[in-house]
Amino acid sequence: MRVLVTGAAGFVGSHLAEALAADGHDVTCLLRPNSNPRWLANSSLSFVDCGMDSPKAMAGPVGNSDMIFHVAGVTKASTPQGYFNGNVNITRNLVKAVKTHGHRVKAVIGVSSQAAAGPHPGPEGLDEIATPAPVSYYGKAKLQSEQALMELADLTAVGIVRPSMVYGPRDYAFLPLYSGARLGLFPVPGSRKTLMSIIHVNDLVRGIVSLGNSLLDGDVDSGNVYFLSGQTASWSGIGKAIGDVVGRGQMLFPIPLFAIGAVAMVNGVLARLGLPTNHLLPDKWREAKQSGWVCTHGRANADFGYSPQISLEEGMRGTIQWCRENGLL
Repeated sequence: MRVLVTGAAGFVGSHLAEALAADGHDVTCLLRPNSNPRWLANSSLSFVDCGMDSPKAMAGPVGNSDMIFHVAGVTKASTPQGYFNGNVNITRNLVKAVKTHGHRVKAVIGVSSQAAAGPHPGPEGLDEIATPAPVSYYGKAKLQSEQALMELADLTAVGIVRPSMVYGPRDYAFLPLYSGARLGLFPVPGSRKTLMSIIHVNDLVRGIVSLGNSLLDGDVDSGNVYFLSGQTASWSGIGKAIGDVVGRGQMLFPIPLFAIGAVAMVNGVLARLGLPTNHLLPDKWREAKQSGWVCTHGRANADFGYSPQISLEEGMRGTIQWCRENGLL
């Protein structure tokens, strides 16, 4: 089957493209300008560097696809418009391309985020019945992207996944935590007891592929949204799992939320000036100050048998090993 993956140069997209190719699909990776598919350099995947700025630009790859996995999006932007452009606009362009050129497309699977639904303190977790209440511009943009994809539900099978916090090889967001853990120091934003759902990238990819197969087989209805999560853990639990891998006991020290907010504001100013910053921008602070981010994958389990296979300890062990092998730790 001919499969198109948007955002294949990224963390999740690269793992997904590899998994689909391993399943025997003919996979084309749609890349945007300045993308670096470094993780896929030695693979048998095909690449199309056409961007997603217009439906016409995607006519060829969309028209040749039987199934589309839409992973592309931005997680960091200095303005609300940046989140809109990097998530909603490109999704609307993809939808227009499918409507115009995607006559052979049998299914479209969108990868969204729990941020589209909003926070939940746990422990039972947010489910798909709850009314979405995003607290960040990123979350609002992802929700609008979901709504745009749903416009295709009358033409082809559509499914959307909302992953919880994702970690694993090729992710750089957790790298400061791994580096600090080597010294026995584990910074905690706010309370060490805050609960969140966390999923290894391999479990996420397994869930995405399972949903795609179930849509093709007609085993699930078109137009559904599914949370995909792994374990529920506190910052203390995550710190312990990392500490066990690096062989150091961790001294957890809470960082007051007002201090995180102050750093985020400074980074926001730097970003608007075009200067380099880390991922801690005001939009991330809006998410970090919430009382918890817990979701449940009960619907995904019931509809297409999804359940996480990788424990937090096992996942952290493999991730940190990858960081060491690539000279990051």
